[in-house]
Amino acid sequence: MPHTQEINIALCFSDPMEAMNFSQRLGEISPNVNFVIGKNFDDFLKSIARLPKIDCFVIEETFKECSAVDLVDKLKKSQRYKKAVVSVCTSNLKKVNSKFLELGVDYIFDLMTSFDEVSCHLKKAIYKKLTPVIPKDFNVMVLDNSPEILELISMHLGELDHAKYDLCKGIQEAKINLVDKDYDMLLLDWNLDDGTCIDLIEFIKTSAISPRTKSALTVVITGRDDVDDIMTLLRYGVKDHIIKPFDFNEFEDKITYALDKHLKRG
Repeated sequence: MPHTQEINIALCFSDPMEAMNFSQRLGEISPNVNFVIGKNFDDFLKSIARLPKIDCFVIEETFKECSAVDLVDKLKKSQRYKKAVVSVCTSNLKKVNSKFLELGVDYIFDLMTSFDEVSCHLKKAIYKKLTPVIPKDFNVMVLDNSPEILELISMHLGELDHAKYDLCKGIQEAKINLVDKDYDMLLLDWNLDDGTCIDLIEFIKTSAISPRTKSALTVVITGRDDVDDIMTLLRYGVKDHIIKPFDFNEFEDKITYALDKHLKRG
């Protein structure tokens, strides 16, 4: 992720001057970092509402105008800020409210933490969130005989901001696409009307298709989860699968995990 990208960081502190001092010390996170600091909580809310995105929230645990736990809870449940890093500044790490951990706060630090350490942690967390789960140039094939599943996966890919994908309803249609196009990731249903995903995997291994497609990440989407099925996939080199039914969070977690391994992302 290029470090020239504009970064918006919202600071929710009781004392605006303390927030200002904090922002000056964190300015090295990016050459194009903007800080949102409100004179009070209402002004803070109006300020973040005016921006198209917030990349990071830094919330003071002892914030006086609003419960920090409630604010974190709302941010974590918000669709608008679902990609934002949420961090909490506490007066004492040993006495921090355990609710923050339960809510999935990305980073907690105290007043004794060096600014270099805070800056480093926030920078890594922000750029990790800004990096697409699926690389923008990845071509994805989705194969499933259920229109509902195809629609669901299409929606989930959209939620991951990925637009380069083809939807196939059967093995023959998928084979035609594999010959005509290069793919980087294959999301395959197990049972199709005209065969199984194993048939397609064998076709990929034995056909004269592009090396790019032959080395594509394969993830099988299936309702089958017994040991024999998993062993069958492993014999064909498929190490990743998603069990139906699944929601977006499960889909995102599985795809992220599979791609991190495939691309050797740290």
